[in-house]
Amino acid sequence: MGYATYIQTLCDEFDVSCLPGMKPISWFYSILIILLLPFTSVKAALIMLFTFEDYNAAKKNLPMTGRKNAAFSLDID
Repeated sequence: MGYATYIQTLCDEFDVSCLPGMKPISWFYSILIILLLPFTSVKAALIMLFTFEDYNAAKKNLPMTGRKNAAFSLDID
């Protein structure tokens, strides 16, 4: 859905009526989001600030080794 909207936007064919309607969230969930958003934002900021090691997300958060597994011998255009 995201790629289709992106391509339509690039081609100037985007129309808001093409998007599906979203179900409104309940008052309980909206209050929960308002109350928890500051804490989750601060937690994410602290994790980004104080995580010094580079981790490879593709390999289940194992530390980076600095070793290349593959390399190109020719320049790619």
